[in-house]
Amino acid sequence: MNLGFLSEDVKIPLRKLLAVAFLFSSTFAWFYIFHIYLLDETFVSLGPMQWLYLGKALFYTSIVFSAIIGSLISERVERRKLLWSWIAFGVLTTASLAVFHGLAFSLLSSALLGASFGLGFPSCLAFLADSTAVEERARVSGVLFFLTLAMVF
Repeated sequence: MNLGFLSEDVKIPLRKLLAVAFLFSSTFAWFYIFHIYLLDETFVSLGPMQWLYLGKALFYTSIVFSAIIGSLISERVERRKLLWSWIAFGVLTTASLAVFHGLAFSLLSSALLGASFGLGFPSCLAFLADSTAVEERARVSGVLFFLTLAMVF
């Protein structure tokens, strides 16, 4: 089996590819895990299903609004600082799930988790676009999605 087409005409340096892969794949894997598993487990244990629906609505709504805010902020703040701040915010928000419990905190954490995903995601995608040549974006993105699904599995 000849897989040479995967590395043929690759212009992205390995170091930059690894940085993009780490940022992009871990972000999407984190989103899939929360989307599929953790939100359901958090809210099902709290009682009626309306809390699950409200928690998911808060999660997705905060993703949308924070992504809009993140795209506006990215024009004014250096991308590297924004990405590091975004990663720190995501780690702290995710780690807070281990400490705090209860319905009120679960609803607040759903909104914060969504915000921590959406805030830096436009910059993450811009980093992907800036790091790859137009001709190889599809191939690099395919590899990144493969890594993401492997991480989730």
